[in-house]
Amino acid sequence: DVAVVLRELKRQHPDKLRLAIINRADEQDLKHRCGVMVLPSVAFFAGTRHLDTIPKIQDWAVYEQKLPGIFSKAQAAA
Repeated sequence: DVAVVLRELKRQHPDKLRLAIINRADEQDLKHRCGVMVLPSVAFFAGTRHLDTIPKIQDWAVYEQKLPGIFSKAQAAA
C-alpha cells in the first residue's frame, strides 16, 4: 500500500520530505503534468517544480536507488 511506503519514506527522511495527498479534483491535471500513467504513483516536487515520479508500488530498493538523485535535484532547485 502506498500509504505504508510514504510513512516509511517520511520516517527515514524526516527533514527532506513533506507529504501531501492530492484532491481528486486536481488528480487529472497532476497526472498529466507528471506523466503518470498508473496509480498509485509517488511524485516528488521541490516547491512547484516536478523532480521525479515513481510509478506503482515498487521494491524498497527502487526508492533507495532513486531518492539520492531526487534529493540532489531538490537541493539544486533551492
